[in-house]
Amino acid sequence: MRELLRQSLVIARRDFTATVFSRSFLLFIVGPLFPILFGAMFAMIGVRAEEREREIVAVLADPAGAAELRAAEARLRPNLPRGLLPELRYLPPRGDATVQAAALLGDAREGYRAVLSFAGGRAFLVGAKGDVERFNKPARLLLDERAQLAARAAAPPPL
Repeated sequence: MRELLRQSLVIARRDFTATVFSRSFLLFIVGPLFPILFGAMFAMIGVRAEEREREIVAVLADPAGAAELRAAEARLRPNLPRGLLPELRYLPPRGDATVQAAALLGDAREGYRAVLSFAGGRAFLVGAKGDVERFNKPARLLLDERAQLAARAAAPPPL
């Protein structure tokens, strides 16, 4: 009886290993993971591409001007289509705005696409020709909103 049981266990073990370690069984078990792996891989590629394509515009403005622009941005951003207004990073002006803008545009680590600066009461958008054309409209919207907010603040209160 023991010999029969031992022989049965040997046959069962061989049958089990032949079945479980066959290529078709392994593909049957691992197969459903392939779509998940491909989906995760393409999602990571998409996130990386989105990070690379992130549009950042440096804004060189003194603290008061930056506060006005932030207020205008806060009013505009919820009402505009996503992606129309680029990410704005406010930086204090240091010395010559032209030199600072060139340094910011040359800094590949930060990835600034354009620089918005102010001199003599005027706004200047500096960058590559395509980037300046692309960010000109959002910059105008931002500056117009800032002017409207300033006009409302300066207007006398209604009676």
